Amino acid sequence: MTLNLKAKWYCAILFGIKDVEYREIKDYWTKRLSKIKSGDIVTFRLGYHKTHDDIRAKVTKIDIGSCPYQGWRGDYYRIHFTKVKV
Repeated sequence: MTLNLKAKWYCAILFGIKDVEYREIKDYWTKRLSKIKSGDIVTFRLGYHKTHDDIRAKVTKIDIGSCPYQGWRGDYYRIHFTKVKV
């Protein structure tokens, strides 16, 4: 699965600052994330550009909970991961 990110979040993952990705609890994400399990590899991509380097990561778990970022209220899907060296 490829998860497209804004530059801020892509760079945070690239530099090892971020190890959890958040997605809204909506039918779209419920269907997509139901196909992923611990140990699966996901790809983080900067926006929708195919010319940038992708970041590959191994999912350690997916759960539901709050998000620590200011202004993000309620619960989200939390995709916990570790980067994989290519």
